[in-house]
Amino acid sequence: MPKPTRKEIALANQLDALQRRYERRYEKQVYTALKKQLQPYLEAIKQAPANINQFDLITPAPLADVLENLYVTAGVAYAEAMYNAIQPPSKATKEVLRAGWRDFMRRFAVTNLTGLLLDINRTSVALIERIVAAKLQEGKGVLDIARSIEQTVGSIFINRAKLIARTEMVKATNTAAMQSAATSDFMYEKKWVPASDQRTRPDHLAMLNSDYIPFNAKFIVGGIEMDRPADPSAPASQVCNCRCKVVFRLMRDVDGLPIRK
Repeated sequence: MPKPTRKEIALANQLDALQRRYERRYEKQVYTALKKQLQPYLEAIKQAPANINQFDLITPAPLADVLENLYVTAGVAYAEAMYNAIQPPSKATKEVLRAGWRDFMRRFAVTNLTGLLLDINRTSVALIERIVAAKLQEGKGVLDIARSIEQTVGSIFINRAKLIARTEMVKATNTAAMQSAATSDFMYEKKWVPASDQRTRPDHLAMLNSDYIPFNAKFIVGGIEMDRPADPSAPASQVCNCRCKVVFRLMRDVDGLPIRK
């Protein structure tokens, strides 16, 4: 199977730089939102020790707007960069395309966020429950417990924010890339391009020498069917911290001319 060409690698590097820029921006916002999740609970236990088990005060609400904005803002920017690489749009169509990508990514956010926010919130609640249980076992009072939570979650949430921002950014950008190609006037094949370093999953690194497949076909990655890298329908073991990308190749007829849809 052919390895990625220089042109494909150059495009992947260009898109990777764009993705990293947005990832750094949203990593900070996710970190702030994770801490805001805890504020109602921390304020409640400081006011009344009887609230120590009111873990339902920890909600995913602060994260909802951050992640929706991530999907829409980064997704549209990525879709435009991809579209410009495979079919430069005219000025007359650019705003129409952006509006379409924006609407599509908003719909993607609605579909993807419900389960994701619940999963993130369950992890946050479980973390706080463990800290509270341990401190109560030590005989600590609620003010000491609140301080311990604030001190402990700082470093933990830094790493969680990195994981969430990277994973959701890759979901957003590859989803946007697929939609970008889908809105083109021409037909494309797609290829999975992995990040080729020691941190890449073996299943994903094995895709390095894979060939192009039809646009609507599924990649087989570690025995799992995936539409694109970070496909939300795939198990977390194939999605979390993924840094792979989907790229496209224009389909041509027997005369070498681009095939229109």
